[in-house]
Amino acid sequence: MCKELKNSEKYKILQLEFEKFYKAEREVLPEGKGFEILVLHDIERDLSDEEYKTLINSKTSDDVKKIIFNVLLMTKALSRDERLIIKYEFLDRENPVWWTQYFSRSQYYRRRKETVDKVYRLMF
Repeated sequence: MCKELKNSEKYKILQLEFEKFYKAEREVLPEGKGFEILVLHDIERDLSDEEYKTLINSKTSDDVKKIIFNVLLMTKALSRDERLIIKYEFLDRENPVWWTQYFSRSQYYRRRKETVDKVYRLMF
């Protein structure tokens, strides 16, 4: 039987996965129109049909597209609060106390743990 990973271990794994996503997204961005509003900038919403088609038709490698689509599909299963946590914990980490605008300290740590568990399950 496999030992369950600690939340901190899951968090580190997710950091690596979202770093791959960030790099994949950056590879697509130079293609221009449509990509400046991908999930990195607005993970709180789903892609529009036009954005989805632009990504499908991009000249980017299938591996890069797969990384991006995996994250996009995973985020569809998340609540608004969970998307906020993903956005600010893994993608836009400029403000370490971003959560004070949305949660109390106990709510933040509880929701972050729940979100990390959920996202880990969805991705693996």
